[in-house]
Amino acid sequence: MAVQFCLDQAGIGAHDVEYVVFYEKPLPKFERVLTTMLSTWPRSRLAFREAMITWLTEKLWIKDRIRTELVIERDKVLFVEHHLSHAASAFLLSLP
Repeated sequence: MAVQFCLDQAGIGAHDVEYVVFYEKPLPKFERVLTTMLSTWPRSRLAFREAMITWLTEKLWIKDRIRTELVIERDKVLFVEHHLSHAASAFLLSLP
């Protein structure tokens, strides 16, 4: 997991961070995927099948995966709007 690599590079552990913030909100994203796929049905049936496999087995459970792999409390995992994550990355990396 990329988070563990970053922690290792910084020489810290998950217990040293206040929060882990994921780059998008899973439920609104899932709703957009469903809406898009259903609006283009039946042309989207193959893409829909593949998307649902990924969403129902992995993406909807990302909070628990992060929490389990980093061994942190559930309330330390937060989500942010996708485009805001890009803005935060650009801003935070520009700081001296």
